[in-house]
Amino acid sequence: MGDVAAAVLDRPAAAAGQVFNVDDLATDTALDYARRILAAAGCAADVVTVPEAVLPEDMEATKSTRSISLSDSRKAVSVLGWQRRRPRNGTNWLHPQI
Repeated sequence: MGDVAAAVLDRPAAAAGQVFNVDDLATDTALDYARRILAAAGCAADVVTVPEAVLPEDMEATKSTRSISLSDSRKAVSVLGWQRRRPRNGTNWLHPQI
């Protein structure tokens, strides 16, 4: 989020009184994240999936459907000239699309 704060500080008049949504443009499944976490940990474990038709309701988030994001970063891009940057803290393996 530091890059967003920098964009606001670069254009304070444009940002004054405005609200900006900042979000990833792509989403991943829980399976995508699990595979990346295992790879980052150097773990050779397999991710075993259960057919979605038999998943209990409390496991809904693990289905292969991607999460729906209702936020849109286009205003931050157009008003502030903001562009997403790679995180510096080593978490870019979670979001390869950044």
